[in-house]
Amino acid sequence: MTTSPPPLDDLREQISGVMWRDQHRLQRRLHDARRLSGDKLDNAATKLASDVATALLKVERRAALLPTISYPDLPITGPS
Repeated sequence: MTTSPPPLDDLREQISGVMWRDQHRLQRRLHDARRLSGDKLDNAATKLASDVATALLKVERRAALLPTISYPDLPITGPS
């Protein structure tokens, strides 16, 4: 049993959440996939969906590695 590929419009929305350097490449592949039909379209959409998911995971991993910024409590001096 095979699953149907995701709709291309859903992929377009997901591509907006990936890193800028990946967006152009994925948008181009999406544009090219819209010209296909039948099994070629299904295969291209499935592969594109996999690559978009990988790019989104990369964004999540990178966000998780951001350090937490904390400032120490600083004494406040009154007027002299």
